[in-house]
Amino acid sequence: MLARRSRCVLLIVAGALALLVSSGCTANDGAVGSTSPTSPTPAGPPPLKWHYVQASGDSVNVQAEHGACDDGPNATVAQTPSTVTITFRTHTRPGPCVSVGVVTNVTVKLAAPLGQRRLLGCGQTDPCR
Repeated sequence: MLARRSRCVLLIVAGALALLVSSGCTANDGAVGSTSPTSPTPAGPPPLKWHYVQASGDSVNVQAEHGACDDGPNATVAQTPSTVTITFRTHTRPGPCVSVGVVTNVTVKLAAPLGQRRLLGCGQTDPCR
């Protein structure tokens, strides 16, 4: 009986440790006296990778990659006469989460048709199409 109880406690502790590791928590998260990184951290989450699907009229259809616990991709668009730069960012919802990737189809509205303008910002290769 004692050996079975010890195994259960060990499984509970291992599960809690796995949850902490998968959520990105470390022993110094929020601790008094924790050290800060030596390099500056960027403001906000990093941009998401995305893949060009097609352009239609004044819209561009893409597939954005993000985590299952994110609030979904939020697009910002910068347009010039020769380029269109699309950047997606997201915020992770608080609470426990499973690390699973999701691909979301997104239609981005442009001020004018994409035409021959270069499409930038996909995070892999520029131009993105």
